[in-house]
Amino acid sequence: MPEEVTERTVDMIDILVSDIPRQEAIKSITYLVTKPHSQ
Repeated sequence: MPEEVTERTVDMIDILVSDIPRQEAIKSITYLVTKPHSQ
């Protein structure tokens, strides 16, 4: 049982870690797209 929980936790961490660069990229793209319009 503990091993299954550990594997699940590692999977969740992997998903969170892999989502961080994606979110940063989306923020950067959104900033670049919206910046010229606001000037």
